[in-house]
Amino acid sequence: MTEEEKIKKAAYYRAWYEKNRETVLEKQKARSKKNYQENKEKYKERNKRWREENPEKYKELTRKYMEKNREKIMHKSAEWYAQNKDRAAKKNRDRKLAQYGLTTKTYVDLLASQNGVCAICQGFMTQKNLCLDHCHATGKVRGILCQKCNTGVGLFQD
Repeated sequence: MTEEEKIKKAAYYRAWYEKNRETVLEKQKARSKKNYQENKEKYKERNKRWREENPEKYKELTRKYMEKNREKIMHKSAEWYAQNKDRAAKKNRDRKLAQYGLTTKTYVDLLASQNGVCAICQGFMTQKNLCLDHCHATGKVRGILCQKCNTGVGLFQD
């Protein structure tokens, strides 16, 4: 093949690619997606290993992504929350309990051991006014209080 024929062939392929670019990209995307679905666990493991081996780089990439896509992330987050309010509430509750070394089961057991009443005033508590009383020095949970008693204890700086 002569140099001139090579140039013509390359020009033909470039023109064909430009003409069919969208179709080619769609097919590549479909192949890539199919490959990912078939090898999902491998990709997840590889990505996890990379994150563990490169924590600083991962942190920096995450920070840059968050900066660049802040609006998109906030929108998706609000959308997810609107569709999953119960799940979001459970996640928040579990995260708060975990701060004190509790699980949902231990929390429910603690509330049951207090017969569903405040540990100080013995008043009935609603879901909205439950407070975990804990030692600020040790983080150890002492009981579940109503909001008024929790505020009172806080004013005594205990």
